[in-house]
Amino acid sequence: KLETKDFQNAKLLLSDRVESNKGDHDAYNVMGIISYILDNNYDALKYFGLAIEVDPTNDIYYFNRYRVYFEKKQDYESALQDISFAIRNRPNQGDYYQHRAYVYMAQKKWKKATTDFDIAINLMGENWFLLKQRGLCKTWLQDFSGACRDWQDANKLANYSDKQLKDWIKKTCKK
Repeated sequence: KLETKDFQNAKLLLSDRVESNKGDHDAYNVMGIISYILDNNYDALKYFGLAIEVDPTNDIYYFNRYRVYFEKKQDYESALQDISFAIRNRPNQGDYYQHRAYVYMAQKKWKKATTDFDIAINLMGENWFLLKQRGLCKTWLQDFSGACRDWQDANKLANYSDKQLKDWIKKTCKK
């Protein structure tokens, strides 16, 4: 049912599994994902929470719940707690730092966001989008030369195709 994107029936089938085996954290996680896809945030949070109760060390469950809090609910404090816990459980997962940086950006905590982008770049390698975002954070910190370096590197990595980057470089950076 999942392969054919029949999420309603997949959820019905899986709910039997969840009811018969309260310790199946993977089933709770999948129920959370299906609920998220169906835009049922209440159930998504409930099922991710149940998965965490059964297996509190699985970083994926915290990451999945973070997505609901951040993207759907704009509950930045809860999102920050969950993404930070995911990082504690798997500190070498670079995209977790990237996602925590997004929370810090939403909270206007530019220094913390910059630091997390630094770590993400160190773990995942230079990426035009990460450099672009880190440069944006640096402008809020009034580090315009650092922002320009990031944007110029990002522009090069993006094969000079990002119009917004070109505009930012033109407006902000000296030749």
